[in-house]
Amino acid sequence: MSKGYKFQRLYNQLLELLETQHWESGDRFLSETQLCLKYDMSRQTIRKALSLLVDEGYLRKVHGSGTFVTDKMVAMQNRKTNTIGILVTYLSDYIFPVIIKELEKQFTAEGFSVQLASSGNSSKLEGELLQKMLDNQVDGIILEPTRSAFPNPNVNTYRSLLDKKFPLVTIHSSYRDIDIPTVALNDKKAGVMACNHLLDLGHTEIGAILKADDLQGHKRYEGILEANENRNIYFNDKNVYWYTTEDISNFSNMDDALIQRLSHCSAVICYNDQIAIEYEQILLARGISIPEQQSIVSIDNSKLAPLAPVPLTSVESPIQMIGIEAGKKLLDQIHGQQVAKSTLFEPKLVKRMSSTVFVPDKRQSSEAF
Repeated sequence: MSKGYKFQRLYNQLLELLETQHWESGDRFLSETQLCLKYDMSRQTIRKALSLLVDEGYLRKVHGSGTFVTDKMVAMQNRKTNTIGILVTYLSDYIFPVIIKELEKQFTAEGFSVQLASSGNSSKLEGELLQKMLDNQVDGIILEPTRSAFPNPNVNTYRSLLDKKFPLVTIHSSYRDIDIPTVALNDKKAGVMACNHLLDLGHTEIGAILKADDLQGHKRYEGILEANENRNIYFNDKNVYWYTTEDISNFSNMDDALIQRLSHCSAVICYNDQIAIEYEQILLARGISIPEQQSIVSIDNSKLAPLAPVPLTSVESPIQMIGIEAGKKLLDQIHGQQVAKSTLFEPKLVKRMSSTVFVPDKRQSSEAF
């Protein structure tokens, strides 16, 4: 038997040993002496096969200590079905088709199929769908957290997955006190940027319409507070209208409550473009001019922003890049690589017609609110 053939055969045998037996990252692999006895081959052949496994990242040699199993090997061992789960709150949400398209493109190129599911913003359903994906032995999961501002009954499952180094990435937000790799807009800075824009235009009585059940809404509020504090302006928390996901379908019927809360504000920051368009329609239906009587700034700068009744000034969330980076982070984990815990994209303001300089005389005509 040729030496080259013996080396190749041994390499395949060692790789099979690594793949079929249970190993944890950092476990000591068999020594050269043990391998010589086990496979009845020369030390030179043993070293050559081990060196190739080290070069490929499956083993790690520590001088004077031995050879150890790597994260990459454990990740490969855990590969089961070449399927990746994507679990979001709503598939019909106006930003998710873009993200899902980018994720599917990456995963397909790497030979993975996708299992797609929607929790309907229900923590209970999220837990059931999560377990179904795990039962189907997916190799990793992209998750959009459900009601991320609130305690979640599935946190122990997520902690267990992280302890097992199961590939997991969240998009847009994460859960408090769980260190899951996350890809999102820097929501606090987005709030700062939106508010600074209005403050620069001379507005000081600024209101906001924010989502209460998602952590993004709270972080954007933190940004609004910080922007005011930096200019020694007191922000009145009564100027904030908080809503939940369930309120969105009934938003047009909340017009009286919104007007009562925000009519005295010269400008309003909206949680996203969808809500900003709903609010614009409420104002315009009452004959209130935008931006002359009330300026509006939104967050997302989605494809809806320039199509609003009054095109929206909006802080851009790089939806496509969030999808690309989330996919990369998950694939890196699947391949056994270490990843940074969070990637937060910097916001960028896109100015359109919904915001303008504060003019007191114009505001006087808004008593008809």
